[in-house]
Amino acid sequence: MKCVFMGSPEWVTAPLSALLNDSNTNIVGVYCQPDKPSGRGRKLTPCPVKSFANEKSLPVYTPSCLDNDAISQLKGLKPDVILVAAYGLILPKDVLNIAKYGAINIHYSLLPSYRGASPVQQSILNGDSHTGITFMQMDEGLDTGPILAQHELAISPTMTTDDLGKELSRLAAEQLPEFFIKLANGNITPKTQDNTQSSYSPKIAKKQAQIDWQKPAAFLERTIRAYQPWPIAYFTDNNQLSYRIWQANVQPCANKAKPGTILNIDNNGLQIACGEDSLLITNLQRPGGKAQTIKSLQNGKGLPWSLGDTLE
Repeated sequence: MKCVFMGSPEWVTAPLSALLNDSNTNIVGVYCQPDKPSGRGRKLTPCPVKSFANEKSLPVYTPSCLDNDAISQLKGLKPDVILVAAYGLILPKDVLNIAKYGAINIHYSLLPSYRGASPVQQSILNGDSHTGITFMQMDEGLDTGPILAQHELAISPTMTTDDLGKELSRLAAEQLPEFFIKLANGNITPKTQDNTQSSYSPKIAKKQAQIDWQKPAAFLERTIRAYQPWPIAYFTDNNQLSYRIWQANVQPCANKAKPGTILNIDNNGLQIACGEDSLLITNLQRPGGKAQTIKSLQNGKGLPWSLGDTLE
């Protein structure tokens, strides 16, 4: 089967690698986002999928949009199927109809739950015990196309978005070869989504990662895990300095102190009152510094707060 793969982030190199190693699949093109400025020097840097594809000598295409020229180029590859996984561009209707088997999306939720841009983050934020992947026939709607196959995965209570995304990609990689065989043999029956059961996961904005101490500690702990690797949960102190939280635990607490109040500071962590219970921060990043354990910070410059101080 001749396949065009469309994807950009590191997670989706796993399904791309699975296709590369599948003797029944011929990858005729890899589409991903153009190089973007990165780091302090703002050097143009390729996305992980492009780097991987170049290493494997696969033909790579990085159009900034799927205009008429890009669509003509895609048609010239004559794919049997277009497989999409976190590509980053909306596929026009003309692209959906190019391949024999159309365009198929690997969506990182059990649709119709969490349509949209951030299904992995939303699964963690909501404290779900399970999620999964959906192979979906793409249509002009937002993740509304027929379901072709689904596979479930348990969510560990310590998983970050990065952890869960990688596990879902591993699951997709395991299932893809058999899925393609069934697709080619006509052994898949599309299932229409139940729109009454749908939910939406919007694109993440950096501001969403700001900690609101009025929230329950359990929700804030999930927030910290959900926003790794980006944008990283953070809070500001009374000096308007921003601190990024990398790891924390929920501490049951009967103390009715104002949310944001520092209850304790020791080598075990920084304990802060929340709307319900308290949060024990164990790994913190100072402005301009690197992420460190609270013990390491205490043994170094220390922390600029005292018991009873209130954080924003």
